[in-house]
Amino acid sequence: MHFKVPHGIFLHEATSVAVNSKDEVFVFNRGNMPVLVFDPEGNLIRHWGNKTPYDGTKVVMDPYGNKGARWLGTEYVRPHSVCIDKDDNIWLVDDMANMLTKCDPYGKPIMTIAPEGIVCTDPEIIAGTAGQTCKPATTQGGKMFNRPTDIAVHPETGDLFITDGYGNSRVHHLTAEGKHIHSWGKCGTDPGQFNIPHNIAMHPDNDKVIVIDRENSRAQLFKLDGTFVELWPIHRAVSVACGTINDGTGEPKVLIAEQGSTSRVQKGDGYQISDLASWTPNIGHRIGIYTPSGERIAAIGASTPGERPDQFNWLHSVAVNSKGDIYAAEVSFCECGRLQEPHARELVSLRKWRAVDSA
Repeated sequence: MHFKVPHGIFLHEATSVAVNSKDEVFVFNRGNMPVLVFDPEGNLIRHWGNKTPYDGTKVVMDPYGNKGARWLGTEYVRPHSVCIDKDDNIWLVDDMANMLTKCDPYGKPIMTIAPEGIVCTDPEIIAGTAGQTCKPATTQGGKMFNRPTDIAVHPETGDLFITDGYGNSRVHHLTAEGKHIHSWGKCGTDPGQFNIPHNIAMHPDNDKVIVIDRENSRAQLFKLDGTFVELWPIHRAVSVACGTINDGTGEPKVLIAEQGSTSRVQKGDGYQISDLASWTPNIGHRIGIYTPSGERIAAIGASTPGERPDQFNWLHSVAVNSKGDIYAAEVSFCECGRLQEPHARELVSLRKWRAVDSA
């Protein structure tokens, strides 16, 4: 087992993963300690996000009507994604709180961005609003925020690009200080439109952003001013990350994670672990590796979902470190674990695939 999670810490499920310049691994999760930081060997080196992680839970209802539990004292309502900028600051996106939080590498809050573009840098105010839900902007109204999903930070300018998200169909472009520059997108299936813009990353050339348009099963590329460039058809694309892998070329690649099908026909016999092998094979549940021009050159993951080391349950985030090792976070509980019989249970939700010599 690579990740050494101490007794008493529960991931519940890892929603997202990112790697900093030191190859430290940051995991945003829905357990009793929302942010876990591991060294490259998988040792837990620090954590934050809940000062009372052992005080129990309360019953909550998720956005899809599922009853669940939230740990008392958590500073995040529903962790969704994590991003790390060039200065190793941590950006945390809380979709149900309608809030983005910027922290230093040790968890000290630096800034929050709330609906209507309200920016806060006062530590006391930030601490006082932690774990609270901000009133969202009008659904599909185009303004910030209605359940934002992800953020990308330009490595040169520090500009912010935010996908917004579950209750909106927009990308917002802000300065590094959080001042709104412009937004683009609306609900639909045409180029430049979105059906859940779920994840975003800077293209390796830094002159474009890659937006994962999940329910339209595609990645869309835009210039920084929002001009549409092209789209890549990818089955239920859910997450994107860029970096080099150990393929001998030294050239950057684009990694895109795919979720499984929502079709009842393709789901086979059901969601029990013993059922998953009956699902239609090769329908998602993999991470594709692409050139910057969109050519898929490789993929990792088995043909069907599951808990074996070579499988994925329900991909939600992907990251790559300086050595080409690939990390994956999976929302395995809300999509599969809660349905296990005779009782719900935590499933595998965090994996590392180690790079091997391409020769």
